[in-house]
Amino acid sequence: MIFKDNRNNRSNKTNGSLVLLLGIGIFLLLGLQIAQIFLGDKDVSLKKVLVEKGKAAMGDNSFKKMQQSHPKRYLHLSKIQGRAFRMAVPAYSHNIVEEKVSTNVTLTVFNDPSCGECRRSAQQVVQSLPKDVRVVYKYFAPKKKDIMGGLFRQMAVRSGTWPKISNMLEIRKDDMAEREWSEMLEQTGLSLKKQRKMMEEYGEQMAADLQKDAELAWKADVQQVPTFFINDYLIDEDLVVISRLPQYINRLREGKPALRGSDYTDYKKNY
Repeated sequence: MIFKDNRNNRSNKTNGSLVLLLGIGIFLLLGLQIAQIFLGDKDVSLKKVLVEKGKAAMGDNSFKKMQQSHPKRYLHLSKIQGRAFRMAVPAYSHNIVEEKVSTNVTLTVFNDPSCGECRRSAQQVVQSLPKDVRVVYKYFAPKKKDIMGGLFRQMAVRSGTWPKISNMLEIRKDDMAEREWSEMLEQTGLSLKKQRKMMEEYGEQMAADLQKDAELAWKADVQQVPTFFINDYLIDEDLVVISRLPQYINRLREGKPALRGSDYTDYKKNY
Protein backbone atom coordinates (compact mmCIF):
# COMPACT_ATOMS: atom_id res chain seq x y z
CA MET A 1 0.00 0.00 0.00
CA ILE A 2 1.29 3.42 -0.94
CA PHE A 3 0.79 6.24 1.61
CA LYS A 4 0.76 9.86 0.29
CA ASP A 5 2.48 12.53 2.34
CA ASN A 6 -0.17 15.28 2.85
CA ARG A 7 1.93 17.39 5.22
CA ASN A 8 3.01 19.79 2.51
CA ASN A 9 -0.56 20.19 1.31
CA ARG A 10 -1.76 20.97 4.85
CA SER A 11 1.08 23.44 5.31
CA ASN A 12 0.26 25.22 2.05
CA LYS A 13 -3.41 25.45 2.98
CA THR A 14 -2.52 26.89 6.42
CA ASN A 15 -0.19 29.49 4.89
CA GLY A 16 -2.83 30.38 2.34
CA SER A 17 -5.44 30.91 5.08
CA LEU A 18 -3.09 33.15 7.04
CA VAL A 19 -2.34 35.25 3.98
CA LEU A 20 -6.05 35.53 3.25
CA LEU A 21 -6.86 36.62 6.83
CA LEU A 22 -3.98 39.10 6.77
CA GLY A 23 -5.25 40.52 3.50
CA ILE A 24 -8.76 40.88 4.88
CA GLY A 25 -7.41 42.62 7.99
CA ILE A 26 -5.40 45.11 5.94
CA PHE A 27 -8.40 45.76 3.71
CA LEU A 28 -10.64 46.45 6.69
CA LEU A 29 -8.05 48.71 8.31
CA LEU A 30 -7.62 50.72 5.12
CA GLY A 31 -11.39 50.89 4.73
CA LEU A 32 -11.77 52.21 8.27
CA GLN A 33 -9.14 54.89 7.70
CA ILE A 34 -10.76 55.95 4.44
CA ALA A 35 -14.15 56.11 6.15
CA GLN A 36 -12.66 58.31 8.88
CA ILE A 37 -11.22 60.64 6.27
CA PHE A 38 -14.47 61.04 4.35
CA LEU A 39 -17.04 60.59 7.10
CA GLY A 40 -15.01 61.90 10.03
CA ASP A 41 -14.77 59.69 13.11
CA LYS A 42 -16.05 62.02 15.83
CA ASP A 43 -13.76 60.81 18.60
CA VAL A 44 -10.65 61.19 16.45
CA SER A 45 -11.72 64.42 14.76
CA LEU A 46 -13.03 66.14 17.85
CA LYS A 47 -10.57 65.06 20.52
CA LYS A 48 -7.34 64.97 18.53
CA VAL A 49 -7.92 67.82 16.11
CA LEU A 50 -10.61 70.28 17.17
CA VAL A 51 -9.88 70.32 20.88
CA GLU A 52 -6.11 70.35 20.40
CA LYS A 53 -6.44 73.27 17.97
CA GLY A 54 -8.60 75.10 20.46
CA LYS A 55 -6.27 74.55 23.38
CA ALA A 56 -3.27 75.50 21.28
CA ALA A 57 -5.07 78.68 20.27
CA MET A 58 -5.55 79.63 23.91
CA GLY A 59 -1.82 79.91 24.52
CA ASP A 60 -1.24 82.46 27.27
CA ASN A 61 -4.95 83.24 27.22
CA SER A 62 -5.84 80.11 29.16
CA PHE A 63 -7.55 80.63 32.47
CA LYS A 64 -4.53 79.62 34.52
CA LYS A 65 -4.54 83.16 35.85
CA MET A 66 -7.55 82.10 37.88
CA GLN A 67 -5.15 80.27 40.16
CA GLN A 68 -3.13 83.42 40.80
CA SER A 69 -3.72 85.98 43.51
CA HIS A 70 -7.12 87.69 43.56
CA PRO A 71 -7.79 91.23 44.71
CA LYS A 72 -9.27 91.47 48.15
CA ARG A 73 -12.94 90.61 48.12
CA TYR A 74 -14.93 93.84 47.80
CA LEU A 75 -17.90 92.14 49.46
CA HIS A 76 -16.50 92.71 52.94
CA LEU A 77 -16.46 96.46 52.38
CA SER A 78 -19.96 96.36 50.93
CA LYS A 79 -21.32 94.42 53.88
CA ILE A 80 -19.81 96.80 56.40
CA GLN A 81 -20.47 100.12 54.71
CA GLY A 82 -23.42 99.27 52.47
CA ARG A 83 -21.60 100.61 49.43
CA ALA A 84 -22.42 99.45 45.93
CA PHE A 85 -19.58 98.10 43.83
CA ARG A 86 -19.45 99.93 40.50
CA MET A 87 -17.28 99.23 37.49
CA ALA A 88 -17.59 99.91 33.78
CA VAL A 89 -18.37 96.72 31.81
CA PRO A 90 -18.30 97.70 28.13
CA ALA A 91 -19.94 95.53 25.47
CA TYR A 92 -17.31 94.26 23.05
CA SER A 93 -17.88 93.38 19.42
CA HIS A 94 -17.57 89.64 20.15
CA ASN A 95 -20.22 89.68 22.90
CA ILE A 96 -23.75 88.41 22.35
CA VAL A 97 -26.02 91.44 22.55
CA GLU A 98 -29.81 91.54 22.58
CA GLU A 99 -30.37 95.07 21.35
CA LYS A 100 -33.46 96.98 22.40
CA VAL A 101 -34.86 100.22 21.02
CA SER A 102 -34.12 103.45 22.91
CA THR A 103 -33.07 102.12 26.29
CA ASN A 104 -30.56 103.52 28.75
CA VAL A 105 -30.39 100.36 30.87
CA THR A 106 -28.12 97.42 30.10
CA LEU A 107 -27.97 94.12 31.93
CA THR A 108 -24.57 92.44 31.52
CA VAL A 109 -24.47 88.72 32.25
CA PHE A 110 -21.25 86.86 33.02
CA ASN A 111 -22.08 83.22 32.51
CA ASP A 112 -20.89 79.79 31.41
CA PRO A 113 -23.28 78.46 28.73
CA SER A 114 -21.88 74.95 29.20
CA CYS A 115 -23.44 74.82 32.66
CA GLY A 116 -27.10 73.80 32.56
CA GLU A 117 -28.01 75.22 35.97
CA CYS A 118 -26.20 78.49 35.15
CA ARG A 119 -28.15 78.84 31.90
CA ARG A 120 -31.46 78.31 33.67
CA SER A 121 -30.64 80.83 36.42
CA ALA A 122 -29.66 83.51 33.89
CA GLN A 123 -32.72 82.78 31.78
CA GLN A 124 -35.05 83.26 34.75
CA VAL A 125 -33.49 86.62 35.59
CA VAL A 126 -33.57 87.89 31.99
CA GLN A 127 -37.20 86.84 31.57
CA SER A 128 -38.17 88.82 34.70
CA LEU A 129 -36.84 92.10 33.26
CA PRO A 130 -38.79 94.80 31.45
CA LYS A 131 -38.81 94.12 27.71
CA ASP A 132 -36.79 97.19 26.77
CA VAL A 133 -33.67 96.31 28.78
CA ARG A 134 -30.60 95.67 26.64
CA VAL A 135 -28.84 92.39 27.53
CA VAL A 136 -25.14 91.67 26.95
CA TYR A 137 -23.74 88.17 27.48
CA LYS A 138 -20.10 87.65 28.40
CA TYR A 139 -18.43 84.26 28.78
CA PHE A 140 -16.85 83.40 32.12
CA ALA A 141 -16.29 80.02 33.76
CA PRO A 142 -14.45 80.60 37.07
CA LYS A 143 -14.36 76.92 38.07
CA LYS A 144 -12.93 75.55 34.82
CA LYS A 145 -9.32 75.26 33.68
CA ASP A 146 -10.01 75.95 30.00
CA ILE A 147 -12.33 77.98 27.81
CA MET A 148 -13.46 75.34 25.31
CA GLY A 149 -17.13 76.13 25.96
CA GLY A 150 -16.43 79.77 25.19
CA LEU A 151 -14.57 78.90 21.99
CA PHE A 152 -17.47 76.76 20.78
CA ARG A 153 -19.89 79.57 21.60
CA GLN A 154 -17.75 82.06 19.68
CA MET A 155 -17.70 79.71 16.69
CA ALA A 156 -21.50 79.78 16.74
CA VAL A 157 -21.47 83.58 16.85
CA ARG A 158 -18.94 83.91 14.03
CA SER A 159 -20.72 81.39 11.83
CA GLY A 160 -24.13 83.02 12.33
CA THR A 161 -25.58 79.88 13.92
CA TRP A 162 -25.93 81.33 17.43
CA PRO A 163 -29.69 82.03 17.22
CA LYS A 164 -30.32 78.33 16.48
CA ILE A 165 -27.83 77.24 19.16
CA SER A 166 -29.48 79.58 21.68
CA ASN A 167 -32.89 78.01 21.02
CA MET A 168 -31.39 74.53 21.48
CA LEU A 169 -29.76 75.55 24.75
CA GLU A 170 -33.09 76.81 26.10
CA ILE A 171 -34.50 73.31 25.65
CA ARG A 172 -31.50 71.45 27.06
CA LYS A 173 -31.23 71.25 30.85
CA ASP A 174 -27.96 69.35 31.17
CA ASP A 175 -24.32 70.45 31.15
CA MET A 176 -22.55 70.67 27.80
CA ALA A 177 -19.24 68.89 27.16
CA GLU A 178 -17.01 69.49 24.14
CA ARG A 179 -18.60 66.66 22.18
CA GLU A 180 -22.14 67.98 22.75
CA TRP A 181 -21.12 71.46 21.60
CA SER A 182 -19.61 70.08 18.41
CA GLU A 183 -22.62 67.89 17.66
CA MET A 184 -24.96 70.82 18.22
CA LEU A 185 -22.94 72.95 15.79
CA GLU A 186 -23.16 70.11 13.27
CA GLN A 187 -26.94 70.13 13.59
CA THR A 188 -26.98 73.78 12.55
CA GLY A 189 -24.92 73.03 9.43
CA LEU A 190 -21.40 73.71 10.73
CA SER A 191 -19.63 70.45 9.90
CA LEU A 192 -16.60 69.12 11.79
CA LYS A 193 -14.44 70.11 8.84
CA LYS A 194 -15.71 73.68 9.05
CA GLN A 195 -15.27 73.68 12.82
CA ARG A 196 -11.63 72.59 12.51
CA LYS A 197 -10.98 75.21 9.87
CA MET A 198 -12.58 77.94 11.95
CA MET A 199 -10.58 76.91 15.01
CA GLU A 200 -7.37 76.99 12.97
CA GLU A 201 -8.10 80.40 11.46
CA TYR A 202 -9.80 82.21 14.34
CA GLY A 203 -8.98 80.22 17.46
CA GLU A 204 -6.29 82.59 18.70
CA GLN A 205 -8.47 85.66 18.15
CA MET A 206 -11.48 84.04 19.81
CA ALA A 207 -9.35 83.13 22.84
CA ALA A 208 -8.06 86.71 23.04
CA ASP A 209 -11.65 88.01 22.90
CA LEU A 210 -12.70 85.75 25.76
CA GLN A 211 -9.67 86.90 27.72
CA LYS A 212 -10.96 90.48 27.60
CA ASP A 213 -14.18 89.41 29.32
CA ALA A 214 -12.22 87.32 31.82
CA GLU A 215 -10.11 90.35 32.77
CA LEU A 216 -13.28 92.31 33.54
CA ALA A 217 -14.55 89.44 35.67
CA TRP A 218 -11.25 89.20 37.54
CA LYS A 219 -11.27 92.94 38.15
CA ALA A 220 -14.72 92.68 39.70
CA ASP A 221 -13.64 89.53 41.55
CA VAL A 222 -16.50 87.51 40.10
CA GLN A 223 -16.46 84.12 41.79
CA GLN A 224 -19.69 82.54 40.60
CA VAL A 225 -21.92 82.53 37.54
CA PRO A 226 -24.24 83.86 36.52
CA THR A 227 -23.22 87.27 37.84
CA PHE A 228 -25.06 90.41 36.71
CA PHE A 229 -24.34 94.09 36.22
CA ILE A 230 -26.99 96.75 35.66
CA ASN A 231 -25.12 99.44 33.78
CA ASP A 232 -22.05 99.73 36.01
CA TYR A 233 -23.63 98.37 39.21
CA LEU A 234 -22.68 94.88 40.28
CA ILE A 235 -25.79 92.96 41.31
CA ASP A 236 -24.32 90.28 43.53
CA GLU A 237 -26.88 87.79 44.81
CA ASP A 238 -24.67 87.22 47.85
CA LEU A 239 -25.53 90.78 48.92
CA VAL A 240 -28.76 91.99 47.39
CA VAL A 241 -32.15 90.48 46.58
CA ILE A 242 -31.89 89.41 42.94
CA SER A 243 -35.67 89.40 42.49
CA ARG A 244 -35.68 93.17 42.96
CA LEU A 245 -33.91 93.78 39.65
CA PRO A 246 -36.93 95.60 38.13
CA GLN A 247 -36.94 97.94 41.12
CA TYR A 248 -33.22 98.69 40.70
CA ILE A 249 -33.82 99.36 37.00
CA ASN A 250 -36.65 101.80 37.73
CA ARG A 251 -34.35 103.76 39.99
CA LEU A 252 -31.86 104.16 37.16
CA ARG A 253 -34.61 105.37 34.84
CA GLU A 254 -35.53 107.99 37.41
CA GLY A 255 -31.93 109.15 37.52
CA LYS A 256 -31.31 107.66 40.94
CA PRO A 257 -28.63 105.20 42.11
CA ALA A 258 -29.59 101.61 41.36
CA LEU A 259 -28.55 100.38 44.81
CA ARG A 260 -28.83 101.92 48.26
CA GLY A 261 -27.31 101.00 51.57
CA SER A 262 -30.69 99.74 52.73
CA ASP A 263 -30.69 97.12 49.94
CA TYR A 264 -27.84 95.36 51.71
CA THR A 265 -29.47 95.51 55.13
CA ASP A 266 -32.77 94.30 53.61
CA TYR A 267 -30.90 91.33 52.22
CA LYS A 268 -29.65 90.46 55.67
CA LYS A 269 -33.18 90.69 57.07
CA ASN A 270 -34.71 88.48 54.40
CA TYR A 271 -31.97 85.84 54.25
